Amino acid sequence: MDVRDIAARYRRDQQRAEAERGKYPVHAIAVPVQFPFLISLAMSQIQQDADGRAILRQSSVTLGNGLFPRPVDSWKMREEFLLLKQTDDELLGFLDKFGWWDPTRPLIPVEEFWVFRETLMQALCWPEKTRGKQLSQTGFQGLPGLFATRLQASFAYSDGSPKFVVSTSGCADALIATLQCDLARGKEFRKCRGCDVIFPITSKHDKVFHDRDCQHAALVQRRREEQRKRKAEIRATRERSK
Repeated sequence: MDVRDIAARYRRDQQRAEAERGKYPVHAIAVPVQFPFLISLAMSQIQQDADGRAILRQSSVTLGNGLFPRPVDSWKMREEFLLLKQTDDELLGFLDKFGWWDPTRPLIPVEEFWVFRETLMQALCWPEKTRGKQLSQTGFQGLPGLFATRLQASFAYSDGSPKFVVSTSGCADALIATLQCDLARGKEFRKCRGCDVIFPITSKHDKVFHDRDCQHAALVQRRREEQRKRKAEIRATRERSK
């Protein structure tokens, strides 16, 4: 069969499917969505593969040492993850505290963690529309965005109230879910001018530092630089007058 024939059949099938979907519109309902954020502990170690790459290996802990999932504060976890120093010890300490990164991938190149962290830090400061497309499964002409993931949701009914409960099995899913929740709540973020802290924009004021201590440190540094500049200008003037 000719390649052009295959492409033509693909387009026809795609158009037929889209036409069928148009006959039955999506039904939208407004019910609460809960994110329990339960993650199991894991044993983590970093090894070298045959090519000399650093690889994280994770495995389940034994019974009696935290085998069952436990609740975590995913926003606190995100804050700690973004502030990690790029060392093996820092990464292992983080994973020992919070648990599985991705239970479906027991072996992960360490470099992936640092690329993910840098991208996550940038994504928090992206405009709302950009974040939405990068979280979407079809954000780019039917193609998924960088943070597109499929989380498992179940329907629950208790005390006369229906709700959906979204499950996250590891740190990676939980971190992406915080992006989804923040986007749904309309939250915006900014990178501190004095350090690498990402902080939420909570008012219309043009706040550029995440706290007063950081603002004060930046002010002191600027004054010192101005003093050094003035001293250098005075020395230069004296040298020219000789």
